[in-house]
Amino acid sequence: MKAYGPLIKKIRMAKHYTQKEVYSGVASRSFYAKFEAGEYAIEALKFKRILENMNMSESEFFSFMIRRILQLSESRLEMSLILTMTSICILSISY
Repeated sequence: MKAYGPLIKKIRMAKHYTQKEVYSGVASRSFYAKFEAGEYAIEALKFKRILENMNMSESEFFSFMIRRILQLSESRLEMSLILTMTSICILSISY
């Protein structure tokens, strides 16, 4: 669950929670900061408690995560299409 830390940070900030509100009763401040930075993994039970501290269910988190992945995929697809179209234009101009 190391990769979830940066996403948890985005959610926490969007919901206007402080780090302390989220990690209280779950982990130390330094551990939690490193978790959010993607440096540490976290146990499933502690992860669930972090979600509870943000009033978020596991299904809400995974739904948010899937939406984020789809947004990134769309952005990459759009960038790929833009690069392809640019290449086609450059090729057609050079001939």
